Amino acid sequence: MKVRLIFNFNKTQVSIIKKSQFWMVHCIDIKLSGLIDIAKKINEVGGFMSNNKDPCNFLCIFLRFVELSPSIDIIKGFLLEDRYVALRVLALIYIRLILSKKNILTFYKPFINSEQLVTIKIGKFTVKSLTLKVLIKNLIKKKYFYGFYLPFIKM
Repeated sequence: MKVRLIFNFNKTQVSIIKKSQFWMVHCIDIKLSGLIDIAKKINEVGGFMSNNKDPCNFLCIFLRFVELSPSIDIIKGFLLEDRYVALRVLALIYIRLILSKKNILTFYKPFINSEQLVTIKIGKFTVKSLTLKVLIKNLIKKKYFYGFYLPFIKM
């Protein structure tokens, strides 16, 4: 399967993420195996908080994940990982950003009715829970994922 990258954070967002304490301590220069270990410890997923001023830890991990450009086999492994929701969501978002509509839907199909709970960090002290099926619906239909742009896919 040919992968084409159709996603970029804007420069301001990258700068904000790379200036964050979490990035400096946990993500800078880390290899994929270390990133996986850190992602397994993350309990909440999300994007930017506080009017796009603060990236959540998951977003820092996601940017590093994008920089590392993992193989499709790594992505498939993350999707099968049901104990670590952050790894699964990392893969689902990455798929949404880099693959064609047909391939996105193929990868999303096994999870489209999943009731697995995902905790979303929406503020420094605020979280909400969604099911995986709602998260996937949002990834397919919405323009943004908690502060960062999702490329349009025609449904």
